[in-house]
Amino acid sequence: MRSHSGAIHIAVPNIGVTEESRVLSALFYSGLELMLVGMSTVFAFLSVLVVAMHVMAKVVHRFAPAEVVAPASSVAKASDAAVSAEEVAAISMALSAHLARPSEHIKP
Repeated sequence: MRSHSGAIHIAVPNIGVTEESRVLSALFYSGLELMLVGMSTVFAFLSVLVVAMHVMAKVVHRFAPAEVVAPASSVAKASDAAVSAEEVAAISMALSAHLARPSEHIKP
């Protein structure tokens, strides 16, 4: 039953029930009602969010420009960029030195 304030009041039978247990029972049901309303609200919001994301994905795919592919001549090939032996040695030494020192942000 709803009262004038909008709260739900549940009639508890008066068979060996104290006033304190009635209050606790009413609080339990109020908490249960609040939990159900909150969970329903979150579920509804997440459902709307999923639907909105699907709609946005379809709109983006429909109106987004086609993917532009670069011509093959403008792409540098790996064989064109030769690395000298001195550069390989310098990179190897720098990497070894970096890996040999203890890390500053990791604490044992």
